[in-house]
Amino acid sequence: MWSTGATTQAITVSTSGTYSVTVTNGNGCSATSAGTTVTVNPNPATPTISAGGPLTFCSGGSVTLTSSSATGNVWSTGATTQSITVSTSGTYSVTVTNGNGCSATSAGTTVTVNTNCDCLGVPGGTALPGSACNDGDPQTVNDTWNVNCTCAGTLPNDCLGVPGGTAQPGTACDDGLATTGNDTWNSNCQCVGELIDCEGVAGGTALPGTACNDGLATTGNDTWNSNCQCVGLLIDCEGVAGGTALPGTACNDGLATTGNDTWNSNCQCVGLLIDCEGVAGGTALPGTACNDGLATTGNDTWNNNCQCVGLLIDCEGVAGGTALPGTACNDGLATTGNDTWNNNCQCVGLLNRLRRSGRRQLHCQERRATTITRTRATTLGTATVSVLEFCPMTA
Repeated sequence: MWSTGATTQAITVSTSGTYSVTVTNGNGCSATSAGTTVTVNPNPATPTISAGGPLTFCSGGSVTLTSSSATGNVWSTGATTQSITVSTSGTYSVTVTNGNGCSATSAGTTVTVNTNCDCLGVPGGTALPGSACNDGDPQTVNDTWNVNCTCAGTLPNDCLGVPGGTAQPGTACDDGLATTGNDTWNSNCQCVGELIDCEGVAGGTALPGTACNDGLATTGNDTWNSNCQCVGLLIDCEGVAGGTALPGTACNDGLATTGNDTWNSNCQCVGLLIDCEGVAGGTALPGTACNDGLATTGNDTWNNNCQCVGLLIDCEGVAGGTALPGTACNDGLATTGNDTWNNNCQCVGLLNRLRRSGRRQLHCQERRATTITRTRATTLGTATVSVLEFCPMTA
């Protein structure tokens, strides 16, 4: 019979615990196995995917997909970063595996890339470079979409006041700022550039506070700081970026036999074995010395059931010795025989009968028994020996 109550030869378990089995034969005799400890590790939380922009866009665009888990990510593309940037149509998912090897997979996120978008983002539309548009500026004429899909017209006088000049809205200029790039004249003849992001891209999305990848497997939730440094939060032992489950802090290993559980340097939750006195990491372990409080025992040790058990001290003062009441001993007297230890641990023999020697015979005045007490030295001290003497019947 298993500790679960099952009576089959094999059982299937799915919860943590220590399992044992007891076998009983036809005579009613039984034996119990040693316990087998099973630890069931938890699955990670099912990850979710967040998109950094529209999931449908025109060719040339992209979208950043980010996993909710800071660590253990493997995308359907094979990427292992927390975020990926995709520019092709498809369904993307991410699988998260924790330190115990358990995994969970997100739902798929579908991205659609339109390949025939016009300058207005309309698939199959007519607003193509070179075609007419309206830049909304009444001072311009011949408004058209340029190769950058900017609707720009021509001013009689350009943005620099030159009649028929080239400094027209949509054309390049220099706003004089080192922090911007791709400077162009806007429809109000202002020279305006796009902010250069933390990756040096004018108009890029890598701006302070946005997601990045610092390249360290030990950090998560990486973001660009105000100095354009990509900095992440330390991932703790539970896979949480910036979490508190750090090596040396308390945890729970799920075992009732341990205490003072802490995360070690390998992010394993490990506790100290609770000894027979209930102390985590204590020295009162099975096989070590203890005191059962009994004067009649010695060599006390903790057994496998954490019971403090000693060996009975025999009549010679030896713990676990064989000189027990009722067993043979030697009282040292030639006049006695069948010496045995009595209940008071006295070695007592029976007096041998006196026999005739020639014609002489010992006659007793009375037929009576006499107890004679003698003392003798032993290796353990002074022992008291009692013998029973008696006279035979006279002839």
